[in-house]
Amino acid sequence: RGSIYIVPFSALGAIQNMSRDWVIEKITMSITYDSDVEKEGEILFNDDMARQVLDFQESMDSAGVSVMYVHCLMGQARSAAVAAALEKALNGDDSKYFSNGFFKPNMLVFRGVLNECHERGLI
Repeated sequence: RGSIYIVPFSALGAIQNMSRDWVIEKITMSITYDSDVEKEGEILFNDDMARQVLDFQESMDSAGVSVMYVHCLMGQARSAAVAAALEKALNGDDSKYFSNGFFKPNMLVFRGVLNECHERGLI
């Protein structure tokens, strides 16, 4: 279906967009690798957030986008979890996110996105 890459904001230099009709979707997720599922009664990741991730991915797929960049501030936990789950569901292999010492996918986010993929019949 396409490639998924992680690019930490700290690694970005200059970007030039040579295409038309591309979309940027911002989804706020305040989760680190070692985050607890609940913090003072606040849910850090939920089913609605997972649906937002998959809604965005499906809209990009429908628009013919074949490469998706997933990033967050550090590019190690949240974005790695989203990218790993999408790679597993769409391309069948998430190993590069778990075998690389740099990435530490947040398992709460990973499972949430995978569960939504399963609900939609992607896996």
